Amino acid sequence: MTTGDSARLIALRADYLRVLTGAGVDEGLASEMANLLEECRPDHEASSSPGDVGQLAH
Repeated sequence: MTTGDSARLIALRADYLRVLTGAGVDEGLASEMANLLEECRPDHEASSSPGDVGQLAH
């Protein structure tokens, strides 16, 4: 993962938490965030299920 990828993940965390808590984030943003997180995921984690992305919020 590059520094740019890490920065993108950090920038997404607040919006991701809003999605988890149902704080009014629309489905389009949630889908976009999921796609960006998948792009930023290291190759060795790429086979994980999409539900595993929730671990990033902890």
